[in-house]
Amino acid sequence: MPATTLESMTRPTSDATARLGALAETLRTAALTVLWRQWRAVGGQTATRGAAQAIVDPEALVLQSLAMTENEPRLADILHDWTLLNSDLLSVQRLKNLAPAYTKETAERLAWLARVVTVEVKDLRWRSLCADDPVNRSAAGSDPEIRTNKRRAIRVRPEAPATLALRLRLGFGVGAKADVLTFLIGTSGDGATVREIAGATGYTVAAVRRAAEDMAAAALLHVTAEQPVKFRADSDAWGEVLGVAGEVPPWGHWQARFALWLPFSRGKRTRGPDQ
Repeated sequence: MPATTLESMTRPTSDATARLGALAETLRTAALTVLWRQWRAVGGQTATRGAAQAIVDPEALVLQSLAMTENEPRLADILHDWTLLNSDLLSVQRLKNLAPAYTKETAERLAWLARVVTVEVKDLRWRSLCADDPVNRSAAGSDPEIRTNKRRAIRVRPEAPATLALRLRLGFGVGAKADVLTFLIGTSGDGATVREIAGATGYTVAAVRRAAEDMAAAALLHVTAEQPVKFRADSDAWGEVLGVAGEVPPWGHWQARFALWLPFSRGKRTRGPDQ
């Protein structure tokens, strides 16, 4: 076969590969920008520009950061330091519910983080996420390398509107009720069914139903007369109560968005100056 013919046959494949590579890098950069901004909003010490515009989903943030630590080690530094100070504000059950959407490598890093929290913070809720005995560091060879030259996180300060989920957890406790309320405040409108809320938050339908019905009985949520029943939170009223009137951020559906970005999470390994 003439060389020119062979070249003409292979060029489109090469061009397509290059375009896909460029697209993957664009998506990876976009994901990192979101992660850096969200970490900054919740107390991570980063120098990124811009601010988080939607409600930070704490467990989705942790899992997507773990998914990208192999090629972006700075995420591991912030994740490690922040979790040591804020592990009590994270939902272990929700981490379990959301983790199957991620890779085996991400699950192994989640087990590493659980061992760190269990041993160093003595937060025994996390023990169920450990892949092995928390004292037995048999998987240490694959653990992220953490820099300890300075602290890269602080205790979350919930004044920023994007920290609404963590703020409500701090006030009402970690669980389905705080997260259902966060979701409904961030999706003000016609309301949402139990199944819609469960799909967005990662809790079971039964857990969401109990939480929503309890809050409706306490007059914290509105209930529609239609079938299926929808629950609604008045964002303007809650904004007044929370002191963020006119600034209530939207629910970002980050778990679903990160799932789309996940195949593009790998990239060139970097270890530059702190973000």
